Amino acid sequence: MSRHYSDEFKETIVLMLNNCKKKSEIIRTYKIDRSTLTDWVKQYKKNGKFGSKESMTDSEKRIDALIRENIELRMENDLLEQLALMIAKRKR
Repeated sequence: MSRHYSDEFKETIVLMLNNCKKKSEIIRTYKIDRSTLTDWVKQYKKNGKFGSKESMTDSEKRIDALIRENIELRMENDLLEQLALMIAKRKR
């Protein structure tokens, strides 16, 4: 059965993959078909986005930009937390 994913969700998943999350972990966690994820990555590399932003209002574009920034900051925070854990383990 085909599932529909929002453009925001697709972009979040691709950004997670680009920020060192394992493909198998993403597939398992979000129950996404491997070929679907591969298609999303190809589409994102080609267009740099999902969907069309031409029809968005200025407010929607601003919200979209804030969502992207939030996603990036969360991923950076996750990476820093993992790094802090690794450093703490080495000090023991």
